[in-house]
Amino acid sequence: MFVEPSEPTLPLLIKSQSVRMKTLAKMRPGERRVIQQLKPSSVSIKLLEMGLLPGKTVRFNFSAPFGDPISVQVAGYQLSLRLDEADLIEVA
Repeated sequence: MFVEPSEPTLPLLIKSQSVRMKTLAKMRPGERRVIQQLKPSSVSIKLLEMGLLPGKTVRFNFSAPFGDPISVQVAGYQLSLRLDEADLIEVA
């Protein structure tokens, strides 16, 4: 009998402990970085589903006039993210 897990687990993609790294929210327009990991959050799975996976290159396009939201390019498409969501994505 197959039983589906009640909650998805992604131990290799979402790290609970992290060293202070630069986040996507701290990047500047035109800057390119590689996603290292995602901080645990209720939206982490959503971000992974949108293609923000460790190892992917992300380019910061621009931010809105008051700084929030921001536009990034990953895997050939553009995403708009809130700063609190972008702060969950650690890059190097």
